[in-house]
Amino acid sequence: MRKDELASAFWRIVQIEELLSDRRRLWSRRFDDTSIDVVFTRSGLWIVLDWGGTSAAFRTAFSPGALTVKKCSVDGESLLIDADTRIGRQICEIGVSAADAVFTFRTLVFPRSYLTFEAWSRDIVPLTPGPQVDGVVHSVDDDHRAGQLHASIAGEGSFLYLQDLSSLSALCGATRATLAHTVGGEWPDVGFVPPRGRKALSPSDGPTVLTHAHVAWKSVAPNDPGQVVEDQLALLAAIYLEAGRAQARGGVHSPDVWYGDAGRGGQ
Repeated sequence: MRKDELASAFWRIVQIEELLSDRRRLWSRRFDDTSIDVVFTRSGLWIVLDWGGTSAAFRTAFSPGALTVKKCSVDGESLLIDADTRIGRQICEIGVSAADAVFTFRTLVFPRSYLTFEAWSRDIVPLTPGPQVDGVVHSVDDDHRAGQLHASIAGEGSFLYLQDLSSLSALCGATRATLAHTVGGEWPDVGFVPPRGRKALSPSDGPTVLTHAHVAWKSVAPNDPGQVVEDQLALLAAIYLEAGRAQARGGVHSPDVWYGDAGRGGQ
């Protein structure tokens, strides 16, 4: 195992331990058979999707060291979180749609130093009180190249994760990276990891989107190939419907929070 793989495995173990034993809640909602918590730990911001005993945590921000939430603004089912982290200031916007069973998150970083993402693990962590979480990745390589990951947890529910790869163009341009193999993995180590390019992301690159993902969920896991296809199509449709509504509504928070005020605060 390479040094970067060892570091990634280490941080994954650390994050699981923090999520199970030392997480603090910022926001919570119950939707029929599922609940969503927005939480933070010593090293990350997370959205925890719980089907009632077994859950999956989706990382919205990571810090290989201390993370401090400076501000959390809530407007209905939308949150704007400003965090100080070891790698720099990170601003995360989260939106939850109960009607569509979809949540979205987007995170900007203001790099404090040169970032290479060598120790980063994938951003989805299945959680259970028991020794392991039985799950299945249904999506294939073609789906992963398009930023999609479809998976289910046995006896609980399913989710479709869609990383908006077009939002990462500035990151790829600054680091000379490609998005190949950034979404995917083998259960339970699945999700998205920022690409490692030929250059580091530097403070001079300014505010840069590190992740922009949509997640749709169901409280029932598919049982056969036909149900898997139907489940994937239904979840993907829910994401696109909610994205269309969100675009029509416009942002809940003013854009200057992202580019104006945030930029001045990061100087």
